[in-house]
Amino acid sequence: MTNEEIKRISLIYRKHQKRLSFILMIIIVVLGIILISVGLFISIYSKEKFIIIAGVIMAILGAFDIPLMITFNNKTQKRIDNMTDVECAKRYCRIYGIDFNNNNKSQN
Repeated sequence: MTNEEIKRISLIYRKHQKRLSFILMIIIVVLGIILISVGLFISIYSKEKFIIIAGVIMAILGAFDIPLMITFNNKTQKRIDNMTDVECAKRYCRIYGIDFNNNNKSQN
């Protein structure tokens, strides 16, 4: 592979990974909001002590879920930005079943 191909493939890999990370963050944040809502609903409208405790625990877990996922997304974005072009190209080739090493040897 030439340097131009490696650069192009690494840009595609970075773009896909950043988009995937952002989509995953949105899905988990929405699930956290649902957990908070269901937990509060259960704890407000329930009569049994055990169910109230379960609802409060659900709400607390949902509240911890949101900042944890935002932190994960930020660290993932930084890690992707700090990867070299060759490393990105190797990962892209591994994902799509392309033999990176043979392509490099055939060009030399």
